[in-house]
Amino acid sequence: MILIYIHVHMAMKYTLLATLLLLSHIAAIADDSAVAPYPPRNPNTKVTVLGSDAVAPDSVKQAFEENAPSVRDIEGIPRFAIVGKEGKFYMGIGANLRLVGMFDWRDDIGSDLFFTPAMFTPATPGNRSRLSGTAQSSNIYMNIVALPGQRDRFSLFILTSFDNPNYGLKLRYLYGKYRGLTLGYTDTPFTDGDAVPATIDSEGACGTVFYKTVTASWDQDFGHGFSGSIGIDVPKASLTYDANVGKVNQRIPAVPLYLQYRWGDGSHVRASALLRPMQYRDLLSECNRAIFGWGVQLSGLWDFLPGFCFHYDAVYGRGITDYLCDGAGIAADGTPSVSSPGRMDTSESLGLSVGLSYDILRNLKANALYSQMRVYPLGSSLHPASDYRYSQYLALNLMYFLNRYIMVGMEYDWGKKDTYGGDKLCANRLQALFSLSF
Repeated sequence: MILIYIHVHMAMKYTLLATLLLLSHIAAIADDSAVAPYPPRNPNTKVTVLGSDAVAPDSVKQAFEENAPSVRDIEGIPRFAIVGKEGKFYMGIGANLRLVGMFDWRDDIGSDLFFTPAMFTPATPGNRSRLSGTAQSSNIYMNIVALPGQRDRFSLFILTSFDNPNYGLKLRYLYGKYRGLTLGYTDTPFTDGDAVPATIDSEGACGTVFYKTVTASWDQDFGHGFSGSIGIDVPKASLTYDANVGKVNQRIPAVPLYLQYRWGDGSHVRASALLRPMQYRDLLSECNRAIFGWGVQLSGLWDFLPGFCFHYDAVYGRGITDYLCDGAGIAADGTPSVSSPGRMDTSESLGLSVGLSYDILRNLKANALYSQMRVYPLGSSLHPASDYRYSQYLALNLMYFLNRYIMVGMEYDWGKKDTYGGDKLCANRLQALFSLSF
């Protein structure tokens, strides 16, 4: 096991170096065409153009697809569109009504929206099962594209959901695109949204990268199936403090980047890297210090047989725990050093996810997903309130698309959480979804 760990550690470091060198080498031959995301998962999706016959509906649909987030839980394609004069402006306002009923048993999950093993807590006596339901994952969005098909094309995407308490609106996406440049609040380029299959659960794989922030990225298509991106993320840090180290404002942005190769009808492999400096206050020496976080990721999907798609995602690094689904909020990016009071150490984290999608029929899809995440404090002591060590996640579902508006689904979720204190928590959820999109 020690030899395997050493080999994995060294391989991850060499992958980071290779990604940086390759991106810098091919950037010189980049053109101005943006990378197109994958199409929506409802095979019946069509766009009806209102008030104009000058533009083909399929052209409008393609423009909306290219502007929508490349993640599986966002539809992003309005069913109706308004087209401007001479077809130089497309605008669609869409909505997804998502009604979810669920039955939970064993330990407390703590959320109707998210099945997050890191947040599991022991069930109180008499409360080891629960029947509930929610519509909080419903959303409203706007997709706007100007000058489609032209070099100076620009676009805007806005999406809000009802995730806040008492169904209050919460902004999930707000960004604009121009000539391969993306600016706004969206997924970091370190996220590969298609590396895991679709789930009814809004959280998804515990060990995959899924991180939203204010970011600026430059996405380019290099031709022959190759594309890449480099960006800057607004600096954030999820650190644990004690009497010797304190919090200060973050000053240096994180730098995510990736290189991707795509082939066939949608298969791709992506190598990603993240550079992440973080600042803190050494209260003993009365000075500010920094720790350096970094991460590497290999992800993608492979349509290996007709109707079958294999998904994979492996991410490893130090000081990047907050970028992983189960790592958000556990304050383990950096922890106080045991051997050097006043200093901080970055924690190692490892996330692994594998999944399989199968198109049983054109309108019927089955998905299976397994994921795990580990945190290694490496000479540090984690905060007692974040005594997280290891989690596992399993999801099995069936999704049926009745037409271009309605989808129904059933899903079973299982999760387990281990802590350094020896606790082992386990929970199950069975849920049903009714989704209406327009």
